[in-house]
Amino acid sequence: MVWLKSYTDIIRAHMDAGGVPALTYAALEARFALERVCYERLRIAHSYISHSDLRTWKPQHVVQTVMEMVDANIASDWTLNIGSEPGDHPPKYIPVGTQKGFDPKYINQLWQAVSSFLHCALPRETKAPIEHYAAEMKLRSKLEEVLRELDRISEGTMIGALVLEKVSFDCVCGQKNSRSTASLKHNDIINCIKEGCKEQFRAEEVADEFFFERRKIPVSCHKCGYQHGLPYREVTEMSKATEGWEFKCRDCGVSNVFMWQLRQFARNDQGMPEPTDQDG
Repeated sequence: MVWLKSYTDIIRAHMDAGGVPALTYAALEARFALERVCYERLRIAHSYISHSDLRTWKPQHVVQTVMEMVDANIASDWTLNIGSEPGDHPPKYIPVGTQKGFDPKYINQLWQAVSSFLHCALPRETKAPIEHYAAEMKLRSKLEEVLRELDRISEGTMIGALVLEKVSFDCVCGQKNSRSTASLKHNDIINCIKEGCKEQFRAEEVADEFFFERRKIPVSCHKCGYQHGLPYREVTEMSKATEGWEFKCRDCGVSNVFMWQLRQFARNDQGMPEPTDQDG
């Protein structure tokens, strides 16, 4: 992979320059490279996973989420071959490209190690000096370990998300969403892949077929009682500092406003919470 070689060239240039400051800059580039190795796996899988499905930005967890939700082999070794001629017996295969895999946990160990070199040391007592740089030998040794792993991964000529079977549905925003049936499970909660869309769906498996139910919170109009299904995330992720979210009733047209409210509860004789008169 040409893009990965550009990182390793920069890392080696800083290491050849010598000196702890140059090695620290090499550690920064190494961190960027390790992050990109993982984030490239996410990028090619984004047709089958929403940014909102990610629990954290940390490289290891990003790759593990893609493995769980899209392709279990996204970080594995594999080679893509095509048949030379349909009528060949036995068939002859021509290699198209190879993906070099990696262990997300090992990548995380390397990432944590080089990241530790990018901070001042925390003093343990009043007279302790605040060290700006790590020890030179420790820096160089870890960078050489990172380079060995990056060089190995860069031998790959392609990366890909192998989704052999998929199921699709349209979001209310108009975006077509597709998911890997091999990774999809009953009651999975998934988010629309369109950037900025907060629609969320629950996967339901019936007789080996998947259906997608929009997650909604029922809110009734305060005037006519007409019930609206508001997007689950739009409501639950509403800022507690907001002045209120307003919508017009689809039936009578009156405005409805709702917002978070802090409430005080007291326990009754049965130990159950009951609201007091001091709502905030």
